[in-house]
Amino acid sequence: MRAVAGRISTTSAVLSANPTWPSMVSATSWSESSRTWINERLTYTHGYGLTLGPVNRVTSEGLPELLVRNLPTETIPALPVDQPGLYFGELSNDYVIVRSATQEFDFPRGNGDAFTSYAGSGGLALESLWRRVLFAIRFGAYQIAFNDGITGESRILFHRNIAERVNEIAPFLTFDRDPYLVLADGRLYWMYDAYTTSGRYPYATPAAGINYIRNSVKIVIDAYNGTTTFYAADATDPLLSTYANVFPGMFKPLGEMPAALRAHIRYPEDIFALQESVFATYLMTEPAVYYNREYQREVPTIDEGGVPGVHFPFRPITGTNIVWDDDSSSANYNRWIDINTASAGVSPEPMYKTPSYDYGAVIAYNTARTPGLGSAIFLHVSHGSSTAGCVALPTDQLLALLRWLDPGRAPVIAIGTQSSLTTS
Repeated sequence: MRAVAGRISTTSAVLSANPTWPSMVSATSWSESSRTWINERLTYTHGYGLTLGPVNRVTSEGLPELLVRNLPTETIPALPVDQPGLYFGELSNDYVIVRSATQEFDFPRGNGDAFTSYAGSGGLALESLWRRVLFAIRFGAYQIAFNDGITGESRILFHRNIAERVNEIAPFLTFDRDPYLVLADGRLYWMYDAYTTSGRYPYATPAAGINYIRNSVKIVIDAYNGTTTFYAADATDPLLSTYANVFPGMFKPLGEMPAALRAHIRYPEDIFALQESVFATYLMTEPAVYYNREYQREVPTIDEGGVPGVHFPFRPITGTNIVWDDDSSSANYNRWIDINTASAGVSPEPMYKTPSYDYGAVIAYNTARTPGLGSAIFLHVSHGSSTAGCVALPTDQLLALLRWLDPGRAPVIAIGTQSSLTTS
């Protein structure tokens, strides 16, 4: 399961969902005697809980410090988890039947397993034999019609994979590749970015097969009930306005999104990558330079299994307060420091970095020196040469940061690559 960046008060954090038990093992790890219809459809119905921890703290043993952990879920008072069940997610692609006579596996315990019974409103009730027969035909499973454990109170949950779910509801939208899980008001939600796109916008240069894209829709999916809500993030988008007229009531105003969820809205990855590729050319403002493509930037590539692939940008982690220490009397003079710790009454700590590889890193900051210019510095450090998109950074500070990120090589800043890349 992909870990994603979230926000806990003013502390940046990463979290990851715990998938359903059958999704955690390979087909060969589950014996044929265990792969029964009852186990797959009635018993192992959902995932349980999550792990969550700050990105910049570890234990004395060097392990990640976790604020939400263990089975059953243990958490801190500021992060209540009232409903840890995950019936809808990125790996949940099969139907299951809940509220049957068979207990649902919840999580393992040392002296046995814990079980539960679904108490949500998701899915459809199997309230009649006729409906059970129709679903038996739909899924090619006669057990739905004839299993004695399925009653009128039972419910069938399907389209549980969130990518499949949103495509079924709104096939006219284009969806971001990276939905992310958030914890808000004690419940788990999936947040999904969607785009209105077209290849027919007049006098516009195409990129990736389209010449019009707007991140006009934010989608929230309840991980327990599957309730899927579409919010109009850009009311001025003419395509979205047309869809809203065709499907009245489908898109709610963004202002109606609960504040706890709005705090987790982020700039989506796919549109950022597309903008990066387009601005690689259009950052040149001099006609002769633009014509000759003298300073055109390149998106770095990485090898995955020997096959070169485009490197998509890292997720900026906001909520930190990273500054360059230019106080000559300071112990951290001419270093980057995180001054979040200063508000807690302790000395500032040298800056931590996100996991950086040979090809890049994202450093978050928020300083008074660059008001209104954004909240992320995006860096590419690759194979002996370095290109950087930065926000109002003097060259000496950028060089110092590159040396700190990649001490094994002398950093090189290519002329013309210090363009502004912001995420806000």
